[in-house]
Amino acid sequence: MLNDELFSLIKSLDGSEKRYFKVFAQLHTEKDRNRYILLFDLIDAQQAYDEKRLKQGLEKAGETSFSSNLSFNKRYLYDLLLKCLRNYHAKRSARITLLETMIDIAILQEKALIKPARILIDKARSMAGQYNHHAIELDLIAQQRKIVRQFATKDAEEELEAIVEANRRILDRYERELNVLGLYEKVFLQSRNKNYPEKQLTELNQEIWRTVGNQPGEPDFSFDGVAYFHLLRSLVNRLNGRPEEVVHHWSLLIQHFEKHPELLRETEYQERYLNTLNNYFSGCNALGLIDECEAVVEKIGRIEAASARLKASVFHTMHYCNMLLLAQKENYAAIVKEEPEIEKGLKTYAANIPQNRQIVFRYNLAVAYYLERQPDIALDRITAIVQDGKKEMRQDVQFLARLFHLALHYEKGNELLVENMLPVIRQYVRKNRKPESVEASIVEALHISTKTGDRSALAALKNKLDHVKGWEEFKFWVRQLV
Repeated sequence: MLNDELFSLIKSLDGSEKRYFKVFAQLHTEKDRNRYILLFDLIDAQQAYDEKRLKQGLEKAGETSFSSNLSFNKRYLYDLLLKCLRNYHAKRSARITLLETMIDIAILQEKALIKPARILIDKARSMAGQYNHHAIELDLIAQQRKIVRQFATKDAEEELEAIVEANRRILDRYERELNVLGLYEKVFLQSRNKNYPEKQLTELNQEIWRTVGNQPGEPDFSFDGVAYFHLLRSLVNRLNGRPEEVVHHWSLLIQHFEKHPELLRETEYQERYLNTLNNYFSGCNALGLIDECEAVVEKIGRIEAASARLKASVFHTMHYCNMLLLAQKENYAAIVKEEPEIEKGLKTYAANIPQNRQIVFRYNLAVAYYLERQPDIALDRITAIVQDGKKEMRQDVQFLARLFHLALHYEKGNELLVENMLPVIRQYVRKNRKPESVEASIVEALHISTKTGDRSALAALKNKLDHVKGWEEFKFWVRQLV
């Protein structure tokens, strides 16, 4: 278990974090510093964790005794890395800074250094309020009350009353926020059910009304409370079939993030902001709001990512959204033109971009080449996907690539090849798709056409595709044939 955790942690580090670790390790591991840096480098050099090769590398470097106690040394390296990362990210995370300040306060309190402890508490409470970390603020208040009790002065009673009143206000708001969060989680789980019963939907709407009412503006909540308020509203409107309202609340959530630039320096909030922009783009794209989609792509490109993983997310989200935007404009030449930059990014961020997203990029590039009337290049790109065969690739993505692969070969006149490949595809469709689905219709049209030479099935397919949204590559394909 630790093998996977340590390997994954090391592989998740960006170049800056790795450099920082090596300096940090030299300061914190004394005479064994080179051993742990050596262990780090050997693991980092592996593409997949291999303990046998790791031991061989240590022994080759003359560290036989270190290798013999590898289990302990890996645990030490793992803990050292976490300590290093806490130190590295402290300045970028208000939460980490606050938690470290609480430790400082406890130490000062233990040493009976009350004045500096109280100064730190006031400073930390102000920071916790600014960054909406109310749970931490409650802990700080508890520390403050303890100090006032232990070192009571003539103003202690009045001071405690003020602290208790502040405590009550925070708890009251916190409780209301937790109600919204609990309701959001309930709606989130139910929203995955596309056939949500009408009676339950009515009851859910009533519960939401009781919790947040028909509030026109934002509630007096913390940052997260307001965020969950808008997430709740967007989900409820989605369940009620009001896409314009869904998009409206995504827009308000984006504005909410942008009012707090201090939070957008932290990785957690950058990730949430990116996800919000992505969801807003999807909603706007579905409604045909091209100008809004363009604005979202620009905003994604301006995110100054605070981690290697987030840099990868920004890259693939921005380029994927831009690809969809250009497709909406039918500007397939621009998509083709972006291929070198996309391929460069996929290579640079390969470790942090899901395999399926990489395949979808390459599928869409193949489609763009095809719609730009370059079928040979499109076939080359699709063939590469079909022959990839990675286990982690989603079956639906692989199936769509295989279906397009068949269609392109049929267009080129390779009917014998298509006939030989069709049985496996037909079996998959029978098992995983409804008979009336678009995929089933394409497969059956190909089957009839290759078996009989009669293209009337393709004409019927064209009529069907003309009445469905999307499937542009197959619409273009079938138009060439009939």
